[in-house]
Amino acid sequence: LDALDAELEIPLRAHGALVGAILFGPEAAGRPYAAADINVARRLASRMALHVNSYSEASLSGGGKRIIDVFPRIPGAIGRYRVLELVGEGGMSHVFLAEEDGRKVAIKVPNRRVQNDDTLMLRFLRESSVLLRLQHPNIVDVIEIATLGREPYIVMEYFAEGSLRTQLRRRGRFTTEEAVSILIQAVRGLAAALDKGVLHRDVKPHNLFMAADGILKVGDFGLAEIADEDSLTDPGQLLGTRAYLAPEVVANGAHSHLSDQ
Repeated sequence: LDALDAELEIPLRAHGALVGAILFGPEAAGRPYAAADINVARRLASRMALHVNSYSEASLSGGGKRIIDVFPRIPGAIGRYRVLELVGEGGMSHVFLAEEDGRKVAIKVPNRRVQNDDTLMLRFLRESSVLLRLQHPNIVDVIEIATLGREPYIVMEYFAEGSLRTQLRRRGRFTTEEAVSILIQAVRGLAAALDKGVLHRDVKPHNLFMAADGILKVGDFGLAEIADEDSLTDPGQLLGTRAYLAPEVVANGAHSHLSDQ
């Protein structure tokens, strides 16, 4: 960026690999580039990345094994992080507990189903971009987004107490005061995401985490929808967890900030 005197870079990524970029000059933050122009460029970048064949046989043979290829055995390390155990498995990813210099982190890696589906892989990568743009006390902090060989992974803060679902099953109901605090903090996190044009679309106790200091964090933006970006959801496709879907989403698939709330 410095060498080209650019102030804004829109990366072109395909399957986790940086394959190019659109660079804006020193006036990118103001004139002559309006916000609408920049949004058009972002959509163009997404479309271009879709057509880049970075997942070719050349790239397949060029790197080592994927993290997922060692399953069910736990990898000894991911990047510079020493893996301790598998702490979670979902529809799209495995989550490992790892550490670096005594600091514990959670590392999310796309599972084999996602690895073999281009659309699901793009959704995983979109979650990475979403998390990078969302910086708020009530949203899970991202430490690093990187690739190992040809496999992307997301390094996030780790919550020893687990999700609210885990806590509810272990201890039972929260008190009224605790529940109100949880709801207020969750709404603050969702509002911060909405300010950035992001709908979560999968709010549930499994995706809410409590830090040791009592701060609630909204996490898992794997199904998020981003304003001004091409949708990865086909018409009529219903995404989310059935038990937690808002009635209007079930009726017509219409996600909004209201359905998040």
